[in-house]
Amino acid sequence: MLKSIHRLSTKQFMEVMEKGRIATSPLFVVRILQNNSKTFGSPPFQSPAELATQPIRSDKLRTLRRDNPSVSKKISAVTPKKVASTAVLRNRVRRQIYEAVRPLKDSLIPGVSIIIFAKHEVLKATLPTMTADLKQLFSKAKISV
Repeated sequence: MLKSIHRLSTKQFMEVMEKGRIATSPLFVVRILQNNSKTFGSPPFQSPAELATQPIRSDKLRTLRRDNPSVSKKISAVTPKKVASTAVLRNRVRRQIYEAVRPLKDSLIPGVSIIIFAKHEVLKATLPTMTADLKQLFSKAKISV
């Protein structure tokens, strides 16, 4: 499971669903939003010039890193009931998706928010197959460096 600072909040999730573009692969459907706007997320965005005039506190640095849309990479995984009928199976697939994304997270461009929807074929896929499919999908969507 990814840390909460790398997952989308409900408000961010809804914004990606409304404004994000779609990319598909054999195992996944992905909605992607590159967060260039200053309005993404809950706290107001502060430019580096504004931050330079303020005293630095450790909690401020943590908040800046987590909520700054220009540096954060946020990911959510969704497994619909059509794909896996039981909650146990849906949660297992979601955990596998998060584990498949973990090695790819650092290669994503800064300021991107991603929602990954599992397709039915993901039930038969292994973790290396899922990782390779996501890597190919991210490069196809031009969000990987």
